[in-house]
Amino acid sequence: MCGQVKHKNKSDIIHYYHTGSPITYLIVDPQGKLSKFKLGFDVTQGHTPQLLVQGGCWKTAILEEGEFGLLGESVAPGFEYTDMEMAKPDFFRASFPNLWDELSPYIKQ
Repeated sequence: MCGQVKHKNKSDIIHYYHTGSPITYLIVDPQGKLSKFKLGFDVTQGHTPQLLVQGGCWKTAILEEGEFGLLGESVAPGFEYTDMEMAKPDFFRASFPNLWDELSPYIKQ
């Protein structure tokens, strides 16, 4: 299982699935609600080809099987590295204690 470090962006981002293995997204909204989505083309398996992640939500992308998955992103009003916040273990554990066990593998210690 391969996962990206958990982070959030200031702006809304649309993630587009292009090819490869499906990619699972875990999204945590500011109130602490966890949602799961699988980006891919097989809608009969619950996949979605694109996903809007609203600004202010924490997210991680996980390649659970296969060698690669290719995504594209569109950001509005625009992407700036200063608008992205990486999850810090102590903050995340204190803010979302009920999600820590599930999400800690994706937060850089």
